[in-house]
Amino acid sequence: MSIQKQSFNIGLVAAAFVLAACGVKEAKKSHEGSLTLNSASYLVVESNALESASDSISGEGSVVFVAPLIEDGNNFNLKFELQDSGSLSLIAGSDNKLLQGLTLTFSRNDSVLSFETKVGDTASTSQDMGGIDATKQIAINIDVHNDETPAHILVWKHDSTEELLIDTEESSASAGNGQGNFWGLALKKAKVAVADIRAATNEE
Repeated sequence: MSIQKQSFNIGLVAAAFVLAACGVKEAKKSHEGSLTLNSASYLVVESNALESASDSISGEGSVVFVAPLIEDGNNFNLKFELQDSGSLSLIAGSDNKLLQGLTLTFSRNDSVLSFETKVGDTASTSQDMGGIDATKQIAINIDVHNDETPAHILVWKHDSTEELLIDTEESSASAGNGQGNFWGLALKKAKVAVADIRAATNEE
């Protein structure tokens, strides 16, 4: 074998190793893109100043959970804290980029927690949520019945009282419906400790 041909073969082998290494690197990068919150996998959509840990998501940014919605009616269990002027938005029935969804936003002003919904450019009137001290950790359960028009939303305190705080059939606070099969969160000066989902608890 000539020296020229031998050098060419060695070059091919080296190139193959480089390509293989790149493939491993890309696969590893893709795998590392998925994070977890209490075993629920999610992807970061927008990270302005987002911090992710195994037991919390905090700061500012947005995430979409990997597992799509499988029900028309879903119950979301949230535990979170807000800094003053901070907010947490639950985006239900969106695509995997958090577009075309029904956005439920919980905002803090001093000790008061307010609630509003939005679909596209259509927003509901903001209303205060009595019975919630926004300076402390907030624990709520949320039913979103997207098979009703507009979507029927119920919000309960997640404690021993299970007090009903919001019923959009009575308050007309639902802005419409989500058009997709995913859900996620948008944080602003917020820290989320729990975000999980199950079938809706109220079928009315």
